[in-house]
Amino acid sequence: MLNIGIIRESRSDDKRAPLVPKNVKELLNTYTDLNIIVQPSRYRCYSDKEYQKEGAILSEDLGECDLILGVKEIETSALIESKNFMFFSHTSKIQPDNSAPVQGTPGMDKKELLKKILEKKITLIDYENIRDNLSRRYLGFGRFAGIVGCYNSLNLYLETLDQSPLPRVCDLNSYDKLKDNISKKDFGNARIIITGDGRVAKGSLEFLEFTNIKKVNPDEYLKNNNSSAVFCNLPTSAYIANKEGNDFNLQHFIKSPEMYISVLDKYMLSTSMLISSHYWDPKSPRLFQKNNIAKYTHLK
Repeated sequence: MLNIGIIRESRSDDKRAPLVPKNVKELLNTYTDLNIIVQPSRYRCYSDKEYQKEGAILSEDLGECDLILGVKEIETSALIESKNFMFFSHTSKIQPDNSAPVQGTPGMDKKELLKKILEKKITLIDYENIRDNLSRRYLGFGRFAGIVGCYNSLNLYLETLDQSPLPRVCDLNSYDKLKDNISKKDFGNARIIITGDGRVAKGSLEFLEFTNIKKVNPDEYLKNNNSSAVFCNLPTSAYIANKEGNDFNLQHFIKSPEMYISVLDKYMLSTSMLISSHYWDPKSPRLFQKNNIAKYTHLK
């Protein structure tokens, strides 16, 4: 028999799971020589009983598992010697200046995690490095991060308008319910900026299509004459500029971010909410400084 384990996420605020109960049922129906062992969790968005109902075995002990699945980084104390683990480790981007640890779980030492993986002779399969022959990733949270992040941001904005907050995504457990809930809400004369043009930004923009918030282009946004809620998507070239006045070049920006500055200020002066959906690198210019916030009087 082959045993696959689902480990309990280290963070109590992380409700995600690498396999959902439906996946468990499909796998067990397809492979008769397979066991799926789920480590119990009171935080996971699916209950232990839901996994058990679909045929999973509940157990704290994953020692008999041939492959252990997680979502985010695993605490070093939970690593089992000589096992195969699959999760997002955020270790492949570690730089000599230790700048990679800003990605992933805050406070998690990625170098220490990698060191323990090597010491315990663990085989790590990192989702981030499962790629095709053109080095394109098969797995990523981009679109879903954009959808959920946008929903959460809009939900917080509703609270600033003294409206009752919507249920959390993990409680609704349905994209259709998210879309239906948000379509009924009034955002007044909100002015929203969304930065980025990658997967996360596309997810945010996809979700905004189901709101009553109108999309405008950057020039229209700067005119600041809307009487109802509007949003504007700024690609990288719209809020980042070359220090020497040269035309924006994305590949040059990626290789030499220190040669660029933020020009977001002109948009922020009339903005009531900023949804940051762009890829962030610690070497990239800050969108604005902390002392700039005082002049952004419309921010909620």
